[in-house]
Amino acid sequence: TFWPKHKPSSTPAGCSIPTLVMFAVLFATYLMSCQAARDTASASGIEPWKRAYCTAFKNTIQVQDKRDSQRVFNRFVKTTDEECEAIIQAREAECVQYDNDPRSEKFKKMDFQGCVKYRESVSTIITELQTTVSNNLGQAAHACEEAMFLVCKNTLCPTWLALSEEPQADCDTLCSDAGSNLWAPKVWDCESMEDWNECIDSHWDSEGKQVKFAEVPESNTAIVALMREQLLKCICVSRTKNNNFCYTDNPSNRVKLQRGEKWCQYDRTSKWKTLKEADQEKYQQLFQPECDEFPFQIEE
Repeated sequence: TFWPKHKPSSTPAGCSIPTLVMFAVLFATYLMSCQAARDTASASGIEPWKRAYCTAFKNTIQVQDKRDSQRVFNRFVKTTDEECEAIIQAREAECVQYDNDPRSEKFKKMDFQGCVKYRESVSTIITELQTTVSNNLGQAAHACEEAMFLVCKNTLCPTWLALSEEPQADCDTLCSDAGSNLWAPKVWDCESMEDWNECIDSHWDSEGKQVKFAEVPESNTAIVALMREQLLKCICVSRTKNNNFCYTDNPSNRVKLQRGEKWCQYDRTSKWKTLKEADQEKYQQLFQPECDEFPFQIEE
């Protein structure tokens, strides 16, 4: 899937490029949360807490390697709704025995550990399902996207064109092309809902050689790299009030922002470092970015 070219006037407030990208980046974390279980359960019809509990139980199936017919590997698949219900019923039956046992809690817990752990897990799951998830990250990503494109158009593009040997270009177009490729140096061209393992297998030939990735439109890699770094730093300082981890007091640290430095002032990518060192005086005259220090601010 290719990211559409950036058009500030037509980008939906809840569906901007970095917003989608950041959610994709955090998708693995999202899948581990109970929010994922809530969404999956709403589609399947099973109660959310049951689906969350059953994520710990996976079936193992053997799959033949498409490139080597003699080789098979294990693949884990989630339990079906029917299997999940059976697991829950077994736990509940054990808990009935636990409740009817006349002995003290001390001895009962020793013999019915499955029930005890089951109830603890369900209690934790229900609490997490009731937790409201903040959208600060998404809102920060959207605000930083708009701010990033302005910095590119007003500063990055003019500076690069003035000091590099590249031909002149329209900065709106150059920044739009760069922005649409921030996260797409290469692309796995998988079909919608296609099994991930099958998609990966399809990108290798019969001799085990990797076939080429899907084509991605060319863009200015130097501007892409700096825009990507500035965007991530903008999101870092904007998405939370406690953003101390985004800064460093170590002047030799080229990755984090220096204390007092705005995200748009960051210029320590390799190609920009070379550009700056070639003519430092002219560079300082041209590279004077302006931006809000925190494009998105969390309200109380």
